[in-house]
Amino acid sequence: MPQDQDQERQPDEVLPQSEQAWRALMAVASPRERASVLERIAGELIPMISRPLLRNAAQDAVRLRAEALRRNEPDSDDADAARARLNATLEHMRQRQDFEVEPAARVVVDLTSRDLGVGLTGVQEMLGPGYVLEVALPAIETRGLDRQLLVGLVGSGLEMEEAVQIAASLGPYSWWPRSMRANILSFLQEGADVESVVRCFSDLAFGKLTPGQQRAAMTLLRRGDVGQGMDGVAIAAAVRGITLSTSPGSTAPRGASSRRSA
Repeated sequence: MPQDQDQERQPDEVLPQSEQAWRALMAVASPRERASVLERIAGELIPMISRPLLRNAAQDAVRLRAEALRRNEPDSDDADAARARLNATLEHMRQRQDFEVEPAARVVVDLTSRDLGVGLTGVQEMLGPGYVLEVALPAIETRGLDRQLLVGLVGSGLEMEEAVQIAASLGPYSWWPRSMRANILSFLQEGADVESVVRCFSDLAFGKLTPGQQRAAMTLLRRGDVGQGMDGVAIAAAVRGITLSTSPGSTAPRGASSRRSA
């Protein structure tokens, strides 16, 4: 059965993500937030560029693309031109030296494309997918996105698109007690569906259980052998020592069959 576990994941535990996955993450961000993601990551990459000519070109490309993103104009001609100048300068240096130069500048070329998903894919190849999440997520302040849960879901191997959807659907339930929210990831990993978790945890939260009762409720849910299933009302009654009456021939408590097998 699921065990209590910290939802925080170390960056190096995050698996590589596809361009579509990074697009899914950026889709929940506002234009201003996407620009902030670009600037945060570029702020780490540009100091890695040693040649002043390339560094200046990279700064121009980042500045113009960020301005375009804030205006919600990802297809800005000025930003495209600045990126093209950076790419041309980099290619000229590569041809003269006959080997790849300034890899950070190459990543900035990707990062300043019209498609930020492509850019983030390039960054993860150089610095790792966990790094991208670690830097990008603080810039995404979209209300209703449970960022901590998102990191935990992606860190557990879930595809980014599904993780974003789940984290967004559970974001509005930030009013659940922290001791309960800390268990969300473990139940989802064990196979509970999101609707069952929302229904059960909401019923438990409405029950205004004491901290001790909340811990007892999580223990009963993890045991899974007391007949309540994912029925928050029944679990809340059990930890309070209340026996719910059922009529003969009644069906199992609400939510008891809603949990998928692991």
